[in-house]
Amino acid sequence: MVEGSINVGTSRRDLATTAGNVKVTPASAAWTEFAVSHRNGAVEVVARKGDINISAGGEAFTLFQGQSDTRDDSETQPTATRKKKRKDDEPPPAAKIPLLDSPLAVAIGSGVIAGGLIYVLTRSGAPVSPATP
Repeated sequence: MVEGSINVGTSRRDLATTAGNVKVTPASAAWTEFAVSHRNGAVEVVARKGDINISAGGEAFTLFQGQSDTRDDSETQPTATRKKKRKDDEPPPAAKIPLLDSPLAVAIGSGVIAGGLIYVLTRSGAPVSPATP
């Protein structure tokens, strides 16, 4: 899980949920409910029904029903496996060459708009509504 939360209800002891470097598994084969949330580098685990086992960065402990625990993911995740943002991960720019920002394009667009406005304003013809009904 990268960023978000999950609610788990299971009677399988081998079902594991991982958030960052925090791994959560039920402590028994009895019905167990727990929630795992990963936001802003913090992993929060809540044991709603039943006990759960948590392992985080070499540390393992049991969280009993009704308890919660929060771990800082940056402390529990080894720096060697921490994913670094690369330049290739960034979205590409909308346009490599800003053609419409060039002075020539602005001048041509302004000229077309001004010419169209002059044509519409100076066009002779019957008025839209007659002067006398």
